[in-house]
Amino acid sequence: MRGALLAMLATVLMQGCATPEPSSQSGQIADRVAALHDAVIVYVPDARRKQRLHPAIDSFDDEFRTFGATTVAFHDLLRALNEQPDATRGQFADLTARYEAEREAHRERVTQVHYNLIALTTADEWRSLARHEAALLELELPARDSGASAQVALTGRTVAELQQKARAMAAEPKAIDAAFQRWEAQAGHIDQAREDNRRAIFALLAKHDVVSAEFERLYAKADAIAAQALDVALDLRFGVREQLSVDGWRRLFAAQR
Repeated sequence: MRGALLAMLATVLMQGCATPEPSSQSGQIADRVAALHDAVIVYVPDARRKQRLHPAIDSFDDEFRTFGATTVAFHDLLRALNEQPDATRGQFADLTARYEAEREAHRERVTQVHYNLIALTTADEWRSLARHEAALLELELPARDSGASAQVALTGRTVAELQQKARAMAAEPKAIDAAFQRWEAQAGHIDQAREDNRRAIFALLAKHDVVSAEFERLYAKADAIAAQALDVALDLRFGVREQLSVDGWRRLFAAQR
């Protein structure tokens, strides 16, 4: 489930990320976990397997809530580092590497829960349960055009408005435009690659006879997309920073405080 965050890290750095309100996210998790429990009651007739499925589903609930708190903490650290005019690429790399290590471990645990559900169901039963699991996992890996994946500026500005603000403070406004143009030229391709990979992952989730190598192939691709996205995002961040004074950079993000 890696890559969803870093795929649009430029927007996180330059605007802030649309981190769901904890209470809203918690309610969505509870609703979708309950729906999966209900589906087991309806579609799995075997009492013993049903009894084992319910605690497996609860593992999703625990895992999502724990990692959600980790993600919120990472966003806070990322915003704080970004506001520092003298922050280095190495500091961003270290911060994101620590978070990604936790995300990778989380992804492995979530995937194992998925395998547990597969092992406890027949192919016919899984055809009825899979869409409910997918609805739950979409909370972490939303579609590109969904409300959950939309990026909302912490400053209350769109990317274009923030570009305009940076441009007004820069000694060379054309350099600001060039930095955003370079990012836009690559961001669209990265976002499309992430979306294509996301769809492929969800197609695998629906299969009852999936093998681990298929997931690993898509996870490796997601990791490569995430690494590319990070490089492009940092290019934008530092390209804009070079054109602003220390005071200008701080004023660019003053509304985030």
